[in-house]
Amino acid sequence: MNTSFKKSIFASSLLVIAMATSLSGCGGAGTATNSVATKLASSYTVEIVEGPAGSNGLEFSKVSPNGTIAGEWYTNNGSTCFVYKDGVRTDVTPENPDFRMVSVSDEGTIEGNFEVGDDLHPFSTTGQGFHDIIKPGTYSDVWNAGRDNNGVSHIGLINLMDNMEGFREKGGVYTPLTAANASSASVNVSSPSGYAIGIANFNGTFKVVRFSPNDNVGTPILEDLTGPKVEVINDLASVGGYIHEGANYFPYVNVNGQTTTMAGLGGAFSEITSINIGNVAVGMAQIAGSSTYHPIGWSATDGQVDLTTRVTVTPGFVLGQAYGIDNKGRIVGRGVLNGHSVGYIMTPVNP
Repeated sequence: MNTSFKKSIFASSLLVIAMATSLSGCGGAGTATNSVATKLASSYTVEIVEGPAGSNGLEFSKVSPNGTIAGEWYTNNGSTCFVYKDGVRTDVTPENPDFRMVSVSDEGTIEGNFEVGDDLHPFSTTGQGFHDIIKPGTYSDVWNAGRDNNGVSHIGLINLMDNMEGFREKGGVYTPLTAANASSASVNVSSPSGYAIGIANFNGTFKVVRFSPNDNVGTPILEDLTGPKVEVINDLASVGGYIHEGANYFPYVNVNGQTTTMAGLGGAFSEITSINIGNVAVGMAQIAGSSTYHPIGWSATDGQVDLTTRVTVTPGFVLGQAYGIDNKGRIVGRGVLNGHSVGYIMTPVNP
């Protein structure tokens, strides 16, 4: 997956209306409910958004709780991050060989990471626009785990002794994150309300730890799983990601302290990438005997669902990985249209 900018960087303020095509879901035309989605819809319409002229493709990578979408579009030289709202794409970063987006807020600010030489640096578009938010000092890698609604950034790093460190940062003040009886702790992902997930080293045993909002001491979780990777935590402290069993990776969710492991779709790799406030999760699953991925969804009501079974699309379009779901149940991700990478928006028809 994705991993020196000079201080003189440019910011694009050009608003570009991306090409969009609407495709009917199996339930016909409709709009999303105004309430929080607590289960998957029986059908969805699909909107396809293509990259700008001269690009190699586009994808939607994140969606905020209230529906602001963010993604990247690509050229041979790298990628540019953007916000997409009301049919308008606004570029918010310069081009870089390796961008990885972490989160987008309802207001459209983006948190993420980008390549500086051989190292990873965190960035934000909060306040003064695109800027590096690296902690002062010398480290091999520093990464952004997301900013919460109180303006607190969650920063992880590998120090020169190859040990993990994690911090909450606000106004240039870095508060260390720790875990009782652990020699080191870091942070990997956070939620808008301030929950955060990281890894702590307990005498050579690495465990997933959760930090509650305003609490800088982590508590071990997911101890019933072997080698879990956490990709997302929501404002209810529900988490999701993948576990590694033999040669395969399986998606899981942990909701209300209960872990549910899913089967995937027969391929080697599957994961959960996003969970909304209604505890509806989405992700991706590799198809058996193929390099193709389908979007998957999960709720306590539905269990695991192959989301390609809940849409009807035109020939030439392949519905691929799902990367985000908002509180109303809209799902965003990456698809392929006639061989080109495109972003898609799945909107519930019959919630």
